[in-house]
Amino acid sequence: DEVVFRALNGSLAWGSVWQGFWAIANWRPFDLVSGVVVIMLTMQCLRGDDGGRFVHERLASLALFGLVIAAIKIFAFEIVIGEVLNYDRVSPSRVLEGAVFLSKKITWVKAKDASGSSFPGDHAFVLSMMMAFVWIHGRRRMGLLALVCFFPFYLPRLVGGAHWATDVLVGGGALTLIGVGLWFGSPLHGAMVGLLMRWTPRPLALMARGLGFK
Repeated sequence: DEVVFRALNGSLAWGSVWQGFWAIANWRPFDLVSGVVVIMLTMQCLRGDDGGRFVHERLASLALFGLVIAAIKIFAFEIVIGEVLNYDRVSPSRVLEGAVFLSKKITWVKAKDASGSSFPGDHAFVLSMMMAFVWIHGRRRMGLLALVCFFPFYLPRLVGGAHWATDVLVGGGALTLIGVGLWFGSPLHGAMVGLLMRWTPRPLALMARGLGFK
């Protein structure tokens, strides 16, 4: 944790241009950029290589997967970690000496560079979950593209010092493995997708047509 923090946060001493770049990357509205990239890759992986034959199933899977992400965030992040365990982990920028605070270096952007409760990394969790969805439905090529495109979005909070590396690896990665494994690796996924397709055939068909699928 400390080695990763020192390497990434220490790079902010390179100069004001580098600091400005990471300050913008740690600015809350910048998260919209990662959101747009996630949406674009997700829509593309829904098409697949089959001419849209299974688009209804994939749209249903995506809708339900969004509920799974929300459920895990509420149950694991807020209830189990926040209420039951009452675990608050202070970010490295507030714990380790010599940290470079972006908010003090760059004042024209409100950069997030500290947190009183950094674990788990909810931003990393959502990115990891969506990367897994793209990998599963878009196969290896889309999965590798998602890995390349999503990876830079993990770095801003680590460089700024708002999260430890293990906030991302454990809080984001481990919960993703559990969530994806329980959802896609069990009969629950197929059963729920089938029910949703039977209950909402027309809305899914209209949505698919609006997205350009045949």
